[in-house]
Amino acid sequence: MSKVTLIGKSQARMGYTFLYAGDAPECKECKLYRLCHTLREGWTYEVVKVRGVTHTCPVHEDGASVVEVKELPLKLAISRKEAIEGAIITVEGRKCTEPPPLPPGDDKYLVCCNSYLKKTKVKIMRIIGSVDCKTGEDLVEVELKSVS
Repeated sequence: MSKVTLIGKSQARMGYTFLYAGDAPECKECKLYRLCHTLREGWTYEVVKVRGVTHTCPVHEDGASVVEVKELPLKLAISRKEAIEGAIITVEGRKCTEPPPLPPGDDKYLVCCNSYLKKTKVKIMRIIGSVDCKTGEDLVEVELKSVS
């Protein structure tokens, strides 16, 4: 099921994926706030349709376009003890004390250090593999689907 939201005009293209990190301070007073911020923080989305309508935006210089997006499965590092395919668990983001030596936008960085993710119930869809954790935690990468 797709959701309608607004993203920067330059990002509004089919197949574009992005991590929703929440709102900016400039968003609070905008009349389109409720349309822009319908997504879950910490989750990745893909643009599935561009509606062709653009609005002025205090954050995006070139304006914001109306798009339809779908939520993608979340990849996250969790404790090996919790990693049971089909299990429903509660997860939330965390800031790593020893983040991996990758740029913050890298997918593997977000697997370990998705600090945007709010506490949410998820179903473990599949176990991807072990994670090399610098703090010595026994972690595995899993693919999750929201159940709430």
